[in-house]
Amino acid sequence: MKRIFYIIVIFLFILPTLIYSQENQEQEEIWKKQIMTGFIINQVSYSNWVKGGENALSWTANVDMRFEKDDTKANWSTVGKFAFGQTKQQNLETRKSVDKIDISSDYIYKYKKDLNPFFGGSILTQFSTGYDHSKTPKIPKSNFFDPVYIQQSAGAGFLFNSSLKTKIGVAIREIISKSYGKWGYTDNPDTPEIEKYKIEKGITSITTVYKKIAENLLIDSKLEMFSRLDGIKNVDINFENTITAQIVKYIAVKFEMLLYYDRDISKTIQTKQTLGMGFTFNLF
Repeated sequence: MKRIFYIIVIFLFILPTLIYSQENQEQEEIWKKQIMTGFIINQVSYSNWVKGGENALSWTANVDMRFEKDDTKANWSTVGKFAFGQTKQQNLETRKSVDKIDISSDYIYKYKKDLNPFFGGSILTQFSTGYDHSKTPKIPKSNFFDPVYIQQSAGAGFLFNSSLKTKIGVAIREIISKSYGKWGYTDNPDTPEIEKYKIEKGITSITTVYKKIAENLLIDSKLEMFSRLDGIKNVDINFENTITAQIVKYIAVKFEMLLYYDRDISKTIQTKQTLGMGFTFNLF
């Protein structure tokens, strides 16, 4: 029942954009609407292979949604990125490799050339349980909507061109973790109890690039930084980069690189890199 509630919350977050885009049919050319789905699978199998090796199978499914309205008065964009994938090696149980629910919506009012107030919000969480497989037995460290990061921000937005945007402003971020706060998501180590809820106030900066640099080559990049008011050493960084090369109509190669830093969770920079080929479909 709780999962149904959370799914309803997600759709309510993007519903205003969907409704508004449908109600303005006379300005259809202003709205840019795109939904892309993809499925990537990699398989390795050995038989009597002298050099050694392990059978492996991995798959990833993703849906990327983008709704943007850009006119002389304002720029309004809502982006949803959903991905889930698993990996199975010969003597190991199936493990999660990708898991993301990432929704953001921003409204930039074009007041003057160099002064564009903006208001925005975002939700970041995941679909299923994540484990620490280095322990025996494995230890759960996250789950569906646990933790969930909800952020509201306001400030100045800069529209350099149709592909490059930067937003700088103040932000309030709520972090909720019902069962896994002890892993650093919400817990305050200076108190005896394990907190399930945390509010952070700070400065945020978000720069996005979404551009086709060739007919079959797309770059989607986002650099997001959040600095709490208690010091520059507590800057959280989320740097996502995706390059998609369309080989033929329904076949594409996708390269993804993620750099993530959150001092509360780990004092080292976390990185992830994936490369795969699979099927892609543009629904519209």
